[in-house]
Amino acid sequence: MDLLGLKNKVAIVTGGASGIGRKTVEKFAELKMKIAIADMDEKLGEEIETSFFGKDFEVFFHQTDVSDSQQVSSFVEVVLDRFKTIDILVNCAGVGGLSNYIEIIEEEWDWTINTNLKGTHLMCLAVAKVMIEKGVKGRIVNMSSINDQIPVVGETAYATSKAAITGLTKSIALELAPYGINVNAIRPGAIDTPLMKEVLEIPDLSHALLRQIPRGRFGQPEDVAKVIVFLVSDLAEWITGAAIPVSGGMHLVGEASYNYYFEREMQHEDQLPDLPFSRPWKTFDVEKFRTQKPSRD
Repeated sequence: MDLLGLKNKVAIVTGGASGIGRKTVEKFAELKMKIAIADMDEKLGEEIETSFFGKDFEVFFHQTDVSDSQQVSSFVEVVLDRFKTIDILVNCAGVGGLSNYIEIIEEEWDWTINTNLKGTHLMCLAVAKVMIEKGVKGRIVNMSSINDQIPVVGETAYATSKAAITGLTKSIALELAPYGINVNAIRPGAIDTPLMKEVLEIPDLSHALLRQIPRGRFGQPEDVAKVIVFLVSDLAEWITGAAIPVSGGMHLVGEASYNYYFEREMQHEDQLPDLPFSRPWKTFDVEKFRTQKPSRD
């Protein structure tokens, strides 16, 4: 008995080459689904596609910038040419940097908002049209964050984009419900993704973060992927417009106590008063941003 009702379903996963997106792809593969991965990282994307080659299900990668409407349209057409329909969309593609709000450059703001918010919107719009046209009772899951309600020092653009994604999810859910399409958001807390590992290497910051998590450990990509599987399955038939925290209780505590540690590390000083907002941060490193553009989710 296929309790989840997911075998042979066609799913798109953006940001599927790493982090939460990659773990979601792996979970979908275990369920014998057909999976299309959209990601900017060609090397990782091709690597995960190759790792599933020859299995009794299909996984393919297509390099796509989700903030570009033409690339989104092309990707969706490729998926339709190969699989003929789309049942599920999971928007995991996301980025974010750390910078003082008064020092933030327009390029960083646009990069974050365009990737996280515009990219989610463009994918939802393109896929929803396909689902409606083909009469698919589809499932869409968007990646928000507990930062949609709880701000963190240095993450104004990121938190703004995630708050907007939560609002977008609820609005889309309302409009698509008559078509039988469910739209939900997940709000992760501190998840042990590759970028988070860099943060966790700072002992004071790691300890401060951990104190904010009632369950006493950092989340893993699999913790989020399992909730995604539930939301796209038949078990979640009557859930739409929800924004579900997946944080080990972190959303119950908030994040204010470790803002100081973010300040200190961004300032690159060994000693600062143990008070929030105690010093101006360093100016945003434009060249590092332009060459590296770290991934968040």
